[in-house]
Amino acid sequence: MTFSMTHRFEARTDHLKQVMDEVEVSVQKGELSGALGQNVMLCLDELLTNIIKYGENEKGSVSVELDVREEGRKLKVFIKDDGPAFNPFEEVKEPDIDADLEDRMIGGLGVYFVKQLSESYCYSYIGRHNVVALSFDLQ
Repeated sequence: MTFSMTHRFEARTDHLKQVMDEVEVSVQKGELSGALGQNVMLCLDELLTNIIKYGENEKGSVSVELDVREEGRKLKVFIKDDGPAFNPFEEVKEPDIDADLEDRMIGGLGVYFVKQLSESYCYSYIGRHNVVALSFDLQ
């Protein structure tokens, strides 16, 4: 079975829940393997939450397009939004995961997980849109 899902929505917390619920249903139906599905869900939750958080603060309302599809032996995830330009992979500081909990700076752990869980990740700013692309191995 080839997996494909596309959503266009206004970046609001209630829309995030709906998108995440649909991904979870796909995982439960076996359209995405359990481990892969959980990794994709964690990455989407982190990145979409950041878009909502920063978009509402800067712009008030942000439109998001999410495209998840199987291409060969890869699962490709594309997130496009019209919020303020923001590269999470360069602008978010790497967390010091070896530091004691009370000494750690707040933030950055979610993007760290995205980098660890995806096979590849990249950011670009194209035509007034942030575009994040992730790739996951289906094997």
